[in-house]
Amino acid sequence: MSNEGRKNIFIVDTRHEVLQGEIIREVDDEKFEVSVYFPDGKTLLSQLPKNHVFFSEDAAKHKFVSFIHWEDRKKLYKDVEGHIDFLPEHIGELKGVYPSGNPLRFGERNISFSFVGNVTGKENSPQKIIQIIGGIWEDIERLQDILYVLSYGNDYVKKLIGKFIIIELRSLFPCFIKLSKLDDEYKDNLYLEFKDEVNKLNDELQFIDVRNKISAHRDLNLDLMTTTKLWEKITRYNIFQYIEVFRNHTNKLSKQYPNETLMYFNLRRTPFRSVQEVHQPKDNSYQPFDEEFVP
Repeated sequence: MSNEGRKNIFIVDTRHEVLQGEIIREVDDEKFEVSVYFPDGKTLLSQLPKNHVFFSEDAAKHKFVSFIHWEDRKKLYKDVEGHIDFLPEHIGELKGVYPSGNPLRFGERNISFSFVGNVTGKENSPQKIIQIIGGIWEDIERLQDILYVLSYGNDYVKKLIGKFIIIELRSLFPCFIKLSKLDDEYKDNLYLEFKDEVNKLNDELQFIDVRNKISAHRDLNLDLMTTTKLWEKITRYNIFQYIEVFRNHTNKLSKQYPNETLMYFNLRRTPFRSVQEVHQPKDNSYQPFDEEFVP
């Protein structure tokens, strides 16, 4: 290794995040002897595992963030005395392989992605709209699972999750508008009744303003009293009312699109009985939220 290559190395340190250093020598196949430079000017000579030495600062920062998460997991495991099964099935670590047509889960570990019809391109079709609706509905259900875990949480944190449920609920309505433009039978029947119900709820619950002014966007000109009134609209009961309207409508729509409903709403709830593992393609570019940590 050249002298130039020996100088710019980075080491993860729990107190200082990332430190610079220099490789002195290779001890064996698993360790380097390195000089570590501290912010106060001190230098420490140390032998470190090779997977703790990085040749770019970005790689070292990735390792540091993964380490912090690993420490958090250990602390949580201790706090719950190892009883990590308290999480609802669909937000815990997946124990089995689940089918899914949700585009957000394409490439995810233990997810077998499947779909009905031509839904992978940019072209609009009723099948693609149902796929998107199914994905949004899954988002809402998982947020409800998080709300369940927070049953003993304070009011602020519950409303915080509530506002994200409202964002997802509001994103459903444009999907149904688009479907009404693609499907005349739907437009002339189910959609008319549904549109009236949603508009009535919008007037009562002000979820459009909740979304646009204090959730997905922040209205910088909003006064304190208006902000407070909108925040007070985020309640379990109000969200329940909104969900019921959309759930009833989706159930009626399922009779018109039975195959799509099976694929995007029903199958994803249960893991395969006989499939133990799914192999993603080698060029899979899916980026998990947490990178795998090797101590």
